[in-house]
Amino acid sequence: MSVVGRAGSLSVTVGATTSRTVPVRPPFAAVLRELIAAGRGDELFHPEEAERSYPNFVNDFCRYLVRDPGEAALSTNRCRASFICDHLADGTDLSVLLEMAGIKEVESLLRYARHVDGAPASKGCASALLRSERR
Repeated sequence: MSVVGRAGSLSVTVGATTSRTVPVRPPFAAVLRELIAAGRGDELFHPEEAERSYPNFVNDFCRYLVRDPGEAALSTNRCRASFICDHLADGTDLSVLLEMAGIKEVESLLRYARHVDGAPASKGCASALLRSERR
């Protein structure tokens, strides 16, 4: 992951096989800027020595984070779902959301859209909205 900052915006480049750039929104952009300013280095996430090449690295790290026992455990799937649902709720263009999330088919958003009021509720609605955005 690399962080890119430009005139008031902040983005991260993620993914090895499906590399893409994703904007970081408030309030997280401010936190990321503070970490960078504090000289946390290139590895802001899990900076200590670790074997980073195995597929469950992030989930294994998240499993051991200190948290409120009454709250849901953090996982990459939960974070991804929250990211996508927040963008659907904010009305992010589906074409932009698909690119940021690394999703190929608009139908894949429907599993998240059912949790968001006003989001496309069917394959037909999502496809029509995507077509209208691309015009």
